[in-house]
Amino acid sequence: MKVQCVSIPIPDVYLIAAGVQDVLNRPTKTDLRGRVYLHADGPYTYSGVPDFGDRPLPVIAEFNRQMNQIEELEAESRFIRFPEHGIRVEIKNEDAQEPETLREYNLLARIYNHFRKTRDVPFFISEAIIGHADLVDVTHSSHSKWAEARMFHWIFASATLYTHPITGVRNRNAEPLWEWEPPHGVSL
Repeated sequence: MKVQCVSIPIPDVYLIAAGVQDVLNRPTKTDLRGRVYLHADGPYTYSGVPDFGDRPLPVIAEFNRQMNQIEELEAESRFIRFPEHGIRVEIKNEDAQEPETLREYNLLARIYNHFRKTRDVPFFISEAIIGHADLVDVTHSSHSKWAEARMFHWIFASATLYTHPITGVRNRNAEPLWEWEPPHGVSL
């Protein structure tokens, strides 16, 4: 059974799969609606963490600022070291946070925990199906903080980031939307 896939560059594909980013900006529209599988596109897998600096991610930005301060403290210290396994990251006032903030925190926690345990295994994998989402609309007038002017806004909902991506999946025609037939034994 063939499924519809959309190829998206890293890190946006991970932000969409985690439910953090609800809009993908594209120069073209599509009539496709419904479940699409999210394909991490790009020439290489990230061994570290991609730069999120130009994206509206307040939780990740605060985490990066705090980690930089810890690194500066450690560099200035003559006797004291801050081991990574000694740092615990939690969200404050969880019950009062917006769902979008919680989704961003959950993605950050997954990334952070992954790298604490297995630094040599990449979290951000290209040429892989990393999740799925419902493509619910395409418009020019989204009010999402992710929407860019003069672009079509592909709006996603009900996103899921897989714990174990399906690796080795190539978009052979280089089109943003394409059909893929999962190999025998791969269940979606």
